[in-house]
This record gives sequence, C-alpha cells and structure tokens, in this order.
Amino acid sequence: MYGVKILSRVCVFSQSLSQRVIIVANAFQGTLFDCVSECLEPVVVSKPKLVPRYEVRLVRSESQPYHAKALMGSDDAVALCVDLVRSVLDNATAEKFLVVSLDTQNRPIGVHVVTQGTLDASLVHPREVFQHALLTNAAALLLCHNHPSGDLTPSREDRAVTDRLKAGGEVLGIRILDHIIVGNDAMTGEFCGRSLAATHDF
Repeated sequence: MYGVKILSRVCVFSQSLSQRVIIVANAFQGTLFDCVSECLEPVVVSKPKLVPRYEVRLVRSESQPYHAKALMGSDDAVALCVDLVRSVLDNATAEKFLVVSLDTQNRPIGVHVVTQGTLDASLVHPREVFQHALLTNAAALLLCHNHPSGDLTPSREDRAVTDRLKAGGEVLGIRILDHIIVGNDAMTGEFCGRSLAATHDF
C-alpha cells in the first residue's frame, strides 16, 4: 500500500512536470516563431534624396547701337535711357521696368526687361533687378520704366521703389545712379524721359 502511494505520487509529479515542459516548449516555440518572422520581414532601405545641380548663365538675345555720350549727370542718364530703350518702350501700352547695367566707368554693358505690368503699374522686386546686375558684373545701374499715359511725373510708388532698390544696392555694393521715366509725350507724341535724380534725393 505504501508502494502504491509512492507510485501514484511519482505519476502525478511526472504528469505535472510534462505539462510544464509542454508549456515552456510552446512558449519557446512562439518566441522562436516571432524571431524568425522578424528576420524574414523585408528590410526597407531608404533611397538618398537628390539635390539638383544648376548652372546659371547669361544669354545675350540681341545687341543694339547707342549714341549717347558718357554719363556726367541726369541729362546724360536720360539721353542714354531714351536711346537704349526706345525700341522696347516706344508707344508701349503697358508699363515695363528695365535696368541698364553699367561698368566701373558708367558705360552700358547690358539692358534687361525686369518685368511687365498693367496699364499703370509694374511690380518690381529687388531680387529680379539685382539678379541681372550680378550676372553682368555691373558696378552701377540705371533704372528705367515707362508711363503709357505720357505723363512723366514720378508717382509715390516710383519714389518708393527707387528707395527700396537703392537700399538693396548699398548692401550689394551696386550703385543706383538714377531712375528714368520715359514715354511718349501726351502733347507732342515725342519719346522722351525724365530723371528722378533731378527731384529726388540720390
């Protein structure tokens, strides 16, 4: 009888031990399966981002002769602008803003149409103005725009734009020599110009 009790306890102990082994084995199997699943998951390798590389070039579209003499004052600046922009602004029906790039001797080295506006307004940003100046290695600029109405009186906006561009030029080391307003005279129809430097603090 004593031997039977011992045998039954051994059976119970072995049964309990086997259950524990099965539980541990199942747990290990689950952990192993998770590890294998993680190893088999595809590895996503991010591609490097691309940054464009640019070349900035100045393209000459055409050339034109001019007959104005060297710049000595506002009258010379008006004569030069009238001579250079006549083909672009004569009888124009919308405002256009141009810049004339000058070298260290105040000789013209390029003309650029910065923007074209509406009948009575042309939006100008220093970024576009000085982009051309930097590409042409300009030492100074003449600003020029037209009044399609024929009234060459500078507006408040004309003076504000001039002051803003002068401030930008001082930062970049590019002088703004004058701002010329051109157009066809309302009375005579003659293409002429007027200097802001003559009436505005430069």
